Amino acid sequence: GVDPDVSLGSSGATIRDLALNSRQLNTKEGRELGHLLFGLPYLDPEMAGGPFFLENIACDLPKLMDLAVEAHHYGTFEVCRKFHLTEGLCAVAAKIAGFEKYRDDAQGFLEGQLDILLVLGTILQKASELRAANKEVEPDSLIHELRDVLVLGPYLENHCYYAGHIIELAAFASSFGYRIAPEHRSAISFVINELNQT
Repeated sequence: GVDPDVSLGSSGATIRDLALNSRQLNTKEGRELGHLLFGLPYLDPEMAGGPFFLENIACDLPKLMDLAVEAHHYGTFEVCRKFHLTEGLCAVAAKIAGFEKYRDDAQGFLEGQLDILLVLGTILQKASELRAANKEVEPDSLIHELRDVLVLGPYLENHCYYAGHIIELAAFASSFGYRIAPEHRSAISFVINELNQT
């Protein structure tokens, strides 16, 4: 929603100016590329600012996209659990001409991310049942096992963080024309409603 061509303070520089002149990235890991890829269709779809440099190695957009796909397959989940990486891949594949070949990969990674909503929904449903029965979560319960798998811990904030990012991803992807399966749409509604009740 922010106009990228409005001056920032007294400098006269714009967000687009910053994007066109910020090409040196202090990483070579594709898992770090999500926000960059997401912003490119809006700020520099023609790569007018020139290549990016990942630890001094020049990378054009096809190389960045290949790194993003590779990171989806082999990278860790330490950086926002790849939510933004998936968003970036979806954005470039949908909005920059010539990158449509990545759309199937993007759809597949999107569906994998959205499947997590089904697990979150199960956790929240079981927690709701325990709350209604005025019981605590047992250490050997399904809730505990699923939280361990997702590395959530017991804190409600972690559940909200996870759900919020996946739902954000779904909203952006849908706006880009990606398919959101009916079961994922139902899971989104269920998770939001469950979190609103806690």
